[in-house]
Amino acid sequence: MTTQLKAAEPELRFEAAVVKPWVPNPNPLLGSPGCYVGPGMLQYNCRGTVPTLVAEALNLDDYQFKAAGPAYTITAKMSKPATRQQMDEMMGRFLQEHMGVRYHFEKRPIKAEFLIVTSPDLLVNLPVSNDPIPVAAEYNHPVIRGFHGPVPRFVHFAEVPEAYQSSKSPLWVEGQTPIACRNISFHLFAQLLYLQYKVPVIDETGVAQRFDLDLTIRHGEDGSVGTNLSEIRKILAKYGISLQSRQGVMDFVVLDKVADEAKFLN
Repeated sequence: MTTQLKAAEPELRFEAAVVKPWVPNPNPLLGSPGCYVGPGMLQYNCRGTVPTLVAEALNLDDYQFKAAGPAYTITAKMSKPATRQQMDEMMGRFLQEHMGVRYHFEKRPIKAEFLIVTSPDLLVNLPVSNDPIPVAAEYNHPVIRGFHGPVPRFVHFAEVPEAYQSSKSPLWVEGQTPIACRNISFHLFAQLLYLQYKVPVIDETGVAQRFDLDLTIRHGEDGSVGTNLSEIRKILAKYGISLQSRQGVMDFVVLDKVADEAKFLN
């Protein structure tokens, strides 16, 4: 059955949006696909193939779709600042109404780490955050001044404490990255683990509450892949959460239809 993108409420729509063909920049820091806010808090930019844009609107991971077909860049203006979830809803409505996008999900097998609740009694010890979800803002890149581009969604909720960011800091330890997770959801936490340990992580906790948690990622010799996933398992176990490595299934999005370019290119 063909599915329509989840449409936003009438008031949640872009004030204006322009669609143009997109040619990726060879520099991945300047030309990677994805969505981001800026300049300012009223501009939302998305770029990539249509499956990529759908995945952004649905907040999917990159193993849940296949980028294919022509690529586009969407520059949208909002009437007021919004959360990332609200932007997803606005993008979903735009793709549906202006680009004629239709898709469906397929269940596909995957070998992954699955976050599940194993002890509701221990889960009550999770350091729950009651902070409101903030409106999305430009990402202040720690190295590249004036950077405007996509970054993982969790970066606004999981950061290296400032005291550890410099190799000259007395707290800095080579091969270790401390991360302070604040007001983070389990879905975003799964995305963080996926990026750090290079293995798909799927949230099956069903827990909507956000939480605070401190952890340290230990890296191998090349510094690209975390090596201490067993330590993360122990931390999560204290709160009744298990990280289970097994074969399972995931939702994979498949594109059904896109309108002719003549109807949406500006």
